[in-house]
Amino acid sequence: AGANIIKFQAYKAEKLVSREHAKSYWDTSEESETSQYELFKKYETFNRQEWERIKRACEYNNIGLWLSVFDIELFKDLNDLCDGIKIASGDITFKRLIEKSLTTNKPVIISTGGSTNEEIQEINERLANKNAASLFCRLVYPTKDEEGNLQVFSKMREKYRSMKGISDHFRLENGESVILIIRIIPRATP
Repeated sequence: AGANIIKFQAYKAEKLVSREHAKSYWDTSEESETSQYELFKKYETFNRQEWERIKRACEYNNIGLWLSVFDIELFKDLNDLCDGIKIASGDITFKRLIEKSLTTNKPVIISTGGSTNEEIQEINERLANKNAASLFCRLVYPTKDEEGNLQVFSKMREKYRSMKGISDHFRLENGESVILIIRIIPRATP
């Protein structure tokens, strides 16, 4: 497919969402489960041995392994296996995770979907002179073309130096799957 990086999510449902209160934010005609906890529990992270196997497969195929890790314990356990770290939109205020990620000297990407301008400004300042970028993101799963608001990305990119790309969830033309695309767009030097 021409990709040079694969990104997985690593989480434990009980540390990510409330059993009783977290309801679906996805299209329930696609996935009927309405409890975030039950859905996330169903697709919970691999064990260490499985992650090591994935890392070996990535190395064999010359593909970088990136992880979105949602808690400090998993971060500590899996950091040595990943080549880069992605912070999910919902964790833009998880300062301990962001700080730990930035101290690894690995590339870090932070999505900004659902964030306030103040939160994005704070991230923008924190990422200055780091091997890191923020991404414009829509919290719509999947994102329809008319909901993309790509003109907003252009304005935000002008305002925030760290915003270097778009993180989006969209349906393929055949309608069979939803994927995440990240494209880092180089900034022209003045």
